[in-house]
Amino acid sequence: MLGLGAIGAFAGSAAAWNEFAVDFKGCSSVWIIVSPSDLEFGTDGQDPLFVNVVVERDGDAVCEKVEFTEDTATTIPGQYGDSPVVKFDGGGDKILAVIKYNQNQFAICYVENENRCAHTPNVVDWLDSDCYDDLNILDEDRFNNPCSEQAFVG
Repeated sequence: MLGLGAIGAFAGSAAAWNEFAVDFKGCSSVWIIVSPSDLEFGTDGQDPLFVNVVVERDGDAVCEKVEFTEDTATTIPGQYGDSPVVKFDGGGDKILAVIKYNQNQFAICYVENENRCAHTPNVVDWLDSDCYDDLNILDEDRFNNPCSEQAFVG
C-alpha cells in the first residue's frame, strides 16, 4: 500500500498532460494528440511540455526533442475531435518510439511503435538511445514502463 501512495504522490506532479495519445503512421511519421491546456505550459516562463521521438538514423537510435506549443500544434478536421495534434515527420528515418516527459522534465513512460516496419531485421533497438536512460533516472522499476493504454497503432 505504501508503494501505491508514493506512485500517486509522484503522479500528481506528472499531471501536466490532460490528454496524451500517440498515433504512429507506419514508421514515417507520428502524430501526438494532446489537450489545448497542454499547449499552455510554454507560457509564463515555463518550459513547454515535450517528448523525445526515437528514430533510427545512420544505424543509431537517435532522440529528437519535440515541444508542444501553439506554434507546433494543429487540428485535423474530422480526426481526434478538437484536440491539438503535433506531427513529427521522420524525414526518411524510421520512427521507433516516443518517450513522454512531465513538466519537471522527467521521463515518465514510453510508447513503442508496434508497426512491423519498426521491428524488421537489422532495425536498431530504441532501448540503445540516450533518452531511454531518462526512463531509469528516478526509479527503473517504476517509470521504465509503456504508456500502452494511450497508444494507437495506425
